[in-house]
Amino acid sequence: MQLVQISKEEMSSDFLENLHRCVFEAKLPNSYFRYDTCLVVKNDSGDLVSYALVREVSSDTVELAWGGTVPELRGFSSIKALTMFVDECLKHFENVTYQTWNKNHKMLKLGLGIGFNVIGCRQSSSGDIFLILNKGR
Repeated sequence: MQLVQISKEEMSSDFLENLHRCVFEAKLPNSYFRYDTCLVVKNDSGDLVSYALVREVSSDTVELAWGGTVPELRGFSSIKALTMFVDECLKHFENVTYQTWNKNHKMLKLGLGIGFNVIGCRQSSSGDIFLILNKGR
């Protein structure tokens, strides 16, 4: 698998809409357009495996804010792709964070399995609880 970085200038709304539909088969939220870069993992044939939108939170921290793996490749490919995203981010930043719904056991297990720690939680306006995970260098 190979990692490709797409700059903010290269990210069009059509590009992001297509990525999102490949993974979630749902409409793209308007909040997608506040990110600094997009990381994409492709397989050896050049097909999409996974993507992550990255937002710089501070001079030493980035957040993997949206993303996922295409449904038919979830499992080992999800672990490999997330590891690639995190390794790339840690080359340039001290910390990588992401948030996940507290009932999304697969994302919690995935993050904890590759060295993330739960560092906090937040409650959305709808009452949902999200856990904040962090991994540092």
